[in-house]
Amino acid sequence: MINTEISNNPLNESCIYIHCGLHKTATTTLQQVLNNHEDMLRSSGILYPQAGRIRGGHHNIAWQLARDRRFRQSTGDLDALFSEIDEFKGRVVLSSEDFESSIAHPERWQTVSRFVQESGRKLIFIMYFRSQVSYLESLYREMLKHGYGEEFTGFAGDVLAHGRVKIKEWEFHFDYWRVVNKLSTIPCVSIVSRNFHSLLMDSPVLDFFAALDMHCPFSEDISKSRYNMGIDIKDSITLYYQNRIQRKLNPHEQEAITRFSGQITGRVGITGNLRKALENKFAIPNMQLCQLYRIPTIGLLPASHSQGIFEDDFSIQKVFSFEAQVALVRIMDLITSSSTDSLNIEHALREQLHAWSTWTIPSPIGVGDFRTWGQKGWPERVECGAHHNTRHPI
Repeated sequence: MINTEISNNPLNESCIYIHCGLHKTATTTLQQVLNNHEDMLRSSGILYPQAGRIRGGHHNIAWQLARDRRFRQSTGDLDALFSEIDEFKGRVVLSSEDFESSIAHPERWQTVSRFVQESGRKLIFIMYFRSQVSYLESLYREMLKHGYGEEFTGFAGDVLAHGRVKIKEWEFHFDYWRVVNKLSTIPCVSIVSRNFHSLLMDSPVLDFFAALDMHCPFSEDISKSRYNMGIDIKDSITLYYQNRIQRKLNPHEQEAITRFSGQITGRVGITGNLRKALENKFAIPNMQLCQLYRIPTIGLLPASHSQGIFEDDFSIQKVFSFEAQVALVRIMDLITSSSTDSLNIEHALREQLHAWSTWTIPSPIGVGDFRTWGQKGWPERVECGAHHNTRHPI
């Protein structure tokens, strides 16, 4: 968190705040509100720059830093951003969840850091963290929208083995402690860490302004609006199967998915040893993060995870698996069979779905027994390093 000295310093009026997400922490909601009310922000002494802004966020700037193939100079680059900031005397806010791809690479921020120091401003990063379990669930289903078609267990295996997932230039980080330590090596930087599970008044907009000691200039209706609320399980399965076969679905395949998804009742989430492995692997670094930044532990430590997965929840590992694809093909074959009457088809469908639902989930490839991860006990105390800036949460 930002310490009291920074918060009360008159130079705080010339800070540059870089909101880095992470992904799936209501970043779209915050960006849409800031984007739609930039004039109101400016009148309050806050610049939400035009340079590099795409779909409400400064994604083109994030792509330039990450050397992402989506970068387009014509949309606004760092030079254009610096020129726009130079003409404004107040606070500056940048926001893109794709800054996450660069937060573990301090060297990528050298140009930004140099500009900030030469202009007499201060650089403050703000990041929202959520349970690695729920982040993994939500991020996987989000990536299905972008053409991802690998099995969920492989996706989870990367997180357990490396603490991150890399897809093209994207980097999604799950070891939050490692990330904040990497960022803290940037000269003259402060870091604000927030718990996504304990938003002020359950509003990402209100929490953002409160975290930065800013007055929120928006009405309650605007501040509590929400965007990008996700898609249902049927649509996610459709994307998964479509991405795997690399073509649009025909009507029989669509019917097969309708029947298949109709058998899935309740919440779809990570279950069993995989859930325990994720909680164990990140328990200690999450505790260190919470202690250092004095943020609530709810959602970030297993014992206080109030939105957990219960035993009767449907396993996401089963839903997005090779076996699920095989079951869908078999269901489609039964639907299109001309030699089987309708009663026999329904009986065969029930048998196929039962066989799939009782299938035993394997561990991610190359990871081994989930239960061996992270069983080292919890630290009694974490020393707060001098390179971090902290203050009590609101």
